[in-house]
Amino acid sequence: MSTNKVIIRFFILVFVITINIKALSAQTPIIYSFTTSGNCTSPNVTVTINGNNFFGATAVTVGNNAVTSFQVISNNNITAIVPVNSFGVIKVITPFGIVNSTDSFYSNKSYTAYAYIPNQGSNSVAVINTVKNTVVDSIPVKASQLSASPDGTKVYVADFLSNTVSVISADSNKVMATLTVNSPVGIRFSPDGTKVFVSSTRNNLISVINTATNTITASVNVGANPEYISVSPDGTRLYVSTGIGRNTITVVNTVSNTVVATFPCNDNWGSVVSPDGTTLYVTNVNHNTVSVYSTVNDTLLSTISVGANPEFMSISPDGIMLYVTNSVGNTVSIISTATNAVVATDTVGTAPEGISITPDGSCIYVINTGSNTVSVISTVTNQVLATIPFVNISAGIGNFIANLPTECNQSSTNMPLVLLDFTVELMSANSICNWQTNNENNTRQFIVERSIDGLNYNSIGFINAIGNTVKDNQYKYMDTNIVNQFNISTLYYRLKMLDKDGHFTYSKIVSLTINAKNGFSIYPNPAYNFVSVETPFFLNNGELLITDMSGKLLKKQKMTSKKTVVDLAAISTHFCLITIKSDEGIKTEKLMVR
Repeated sequence: MSTNKVIIRFFILVFVITINIKALSAQTPIIYSFTTSGNCTSPNVTVTINGNNFFGATAVTVGNNAVTSFQVISNNNITAIVPVNSFGVIKVITPFGIVNSTDSFYSNKSYTAYAYIPNQGSNSVAVINTVKNTVVDSIPVKASQLSASPDGTKVYVADFLSNTVSVISADSNKVMATLTVNSPVGIRFSPDGTKVFVSSTRNNLISVINTATNTITASVNVGANPEYISVSPDGTRLYVSTGIGRNTITVVNTVSNTVVATFPCNDNWGSVVSPDGTTLYVTNVNHNTVSVYSTVNDTLLSTISVGANPEFMSISPDGIMLYVTNSVGNTVSIISTATNAVVATDTVGTAPEGISITPDGSCIYVINTGSNTVSVISTVTNQVLATIPFVNISAGIGNFIANLPTECNQSSTNMPLVLLDFTVELMSANSICNWQTNNENNTRQFIVERSIDGLNYNSIGFINAIGNTVKDNQYKYMDTNIVNQFNISTLYYRLKMLDKDGHFTYSKIVSLTINAKNGFSIYPNPAYNFVSVETPFFLNNGELLITDMSGKLLKKQKMTSKKTVVDLAAISTHFCLITIKSDEGIKTEKLMVR
């Protein structure tokens, strides 16, 4: 073969290789941009990825996790279904290469609490955005009292004059159904949101509404003049003000829909049950007092003096503080449930009646029927934060505030705040909360929340964010004198991280043992199939007992080590007590079984 032919073949080979390299390069995927859409009430959002050379794509990921599903629409577009709360760069993998997006994606479900205020004079319900404390909508519907569902998706509105209960969709603020109920007054949801209980004063009934079908499924005769209702946390008991002059409390079993008890309580008006289900608080309007009853045996435990003509109440999610409206005194009494004493009094508008607390426990909303205003009180400072004017509002008895999933906070440019660490430690009698952040873009505030059961949280303080910085920031908050304040072994903490636009996310939950020498820890709490009980040292002749709130023995088990695992399969009650007996003494803790 001549030298010229070899040279020609070499150049041909180089040309072919170059063409193939260019062809392969042309097939390497490229991401130009992406857009998002979706509804926060669903578990996923849709991401449309725009670019080139997507044919043959084998995988799409966000951060380190694969998307739920994806579809190659064209060589230039991919549609991916991404779980809510995902964040990170988007990666597309094809047989010809891997490409990462320049920008990061995140989608974080957020909630906004809305207060629903009945305006009986104008036959409407006003909607307040509790982040901005402004009225954002007005729903045309006849209303005297109302109650918002636990999941924030529905509001049931009772109107005494028209004998109706209307059902409002919180997503659209439209009436979706109307039921006929004779003379409805009190209205309350069951804790699981499957039932609504309505009192009918003229026919002495409690009507039970199935919220799935919006039909009345049962009626319970509770005696003369039933008005205001409270519901136990497990949903098995109703406490109804009854009798001429409201001189009795009638107790209804919601499983059998039967009256199981009646006990005297003069001039009773509103009532509320503690989050642990053990205590019933009842206002005595003409006596200027609040009566405290045991729900185990319906006996009077204490009487608390408050302001003039106390009417309705709301209790903090952790059960530590009780808030009472005094309609003649134009005040709200703030009661410590640990001491059953008034610890603060706030002056609000004229004739305060309805009262409700935000789901995070940070604010109280008070309906002042005399001045046609709504007062907003901070539960951290016990100060009035805002006063919102209205026209012809009514009492608003019931829980009129609920969280509604609002936005998914989807972004292709701004990464969310990064919480690098959150710890809680015991120092002397105080707990010290420490956390470290990064990328504080648009961050406004950190709210510290505490719980005694790991389920219901209450705001105890806040620290303003340094904000708009990418560097690491350190924060510290002290919860003072907790060892002497709580007679329990474990407290739970979390952070509510609030943006300037009102959106927020929660940190992980951190537990703190505060009484290990004399107590024991139980986890998880709430528990499902099993619960672990751990003591700081081996107990001599240790025995574990589980009882219901009335003291009935449900389970007994020997303790042969510092850690005991208990099978809860046979436990049907939602609230119970765990007691440890040993030569060292006796200690009891509360447990929720789900």
